[in-house]
Amino acid sequence: MRTRRTGCSAISILDNVCMVIGGFNGSKRLDSAEMYDVREGIWHPVSLMHTSRSNFGACHADDYSVYVAGGFDGQTTTKDSERLDLRNRRWQSLPDMNEAKSALRLVKLADHAFLDELFEIPDDVEVVTNW
Repeated sequence: MRTRRTGCSAISILDNVCMVIGGFNGSKRLDSAEMYDVREGIWHPVSLMHTSRSNFGACHADDYSVYVAGGFDGQTTTKDSERLDLRNRRWQSLPDMNEAKSALRLVKLADHAFLDELFEIPDDVEVVTNW
C-alpha cells in the first residue's frame, strides 16, 4: 500500500482486485482508498471519500458499487454512508443510517448492501452456524 493504515476496511472486487479503504495512519483518520490489481502488482489510488473514517463497514455489492457506512471520524461515531461508482471512481453521499455506528460490518445479500450490527443482533434473527 502507498499509505500505512490501521482500522481500515479491505474488500475483494472481482477475482483479481483488492480494495483498502479509510483507516488511521497514526495521526489522523483517512478519506483515501487504494486498489491492488494482482495481475499488475500495483496499488492504484482511488478518489477521496467525503468523510474520513476508521472502524467502519464496507462491501462490494454489485459489479459497479462499493458501499461504506458508519465508523469513527476522529471526533465522533458517524452515521453517514457513501457509495463508490467503480465506473467513474467517484464517491456519492447516501442517506444517513438511523444511528451512528462504529465497529460494524456490511454484507452483500442479493446485490444489496446490508448493515450487520455487530453487537446488536435482533432477537428475531436466526444465526446460521452450519452451512
